[in-house]
Amino acid sequence: MGEIVTLLRIVRNAIGERAVQVRQDVSSNLGPATLLTFTYPASSQRWYLKRNTQTHWMPFEGRVWISPETGEILRVCWRANDLPAEAGVSEVLWTVDFSPVDLSSRVLSVPAEAVFQITYSSGNRVDWNVTHFSEYRRYGSGSAIHFDR
Repeated sequence: MGEIVTLLRIVRNAIGERAVQVRQDVSSNLGPATLLTFTYPASSQRWYLKRNTQTHWMPFEGRVWISPETGEILRVCWRANDLPAEAGVSEVLWTVDFSPVDLSSRVLSVPAEAVFQITYSSGNRVDWNVTHFSEYRRYGSGSAIHFDR
């Protein structure tokens, strides 16, 4: 979940910096949504690719689809495709879909599926990792402190 927290933190920062463009979108399979887009240059050092021992900071475009009815995040997608030639990669795509889950009578929007895809410059290789999130449980605890009178 650390990567998802980083993803959401950077999205929050882009919104807080008012670096987003907003429009309505019905082109995705998510139905009607508000689409926020933002970009970060490689110099912002927000997202990197590490290949062998070299770190390549990536410029990327971020997109966030939000439900106009609930305000919940439906999908976040980051795409980097202007990488240095020495990285050997032509595109990196990271998409996380969110869905509501009932956790002990509280409905929360949580990651449902994430796809991380790397397309290599040679054009004949694509690697991807698909993660399905399930079996969410709410963790809680209670405590009481009592003092003798």
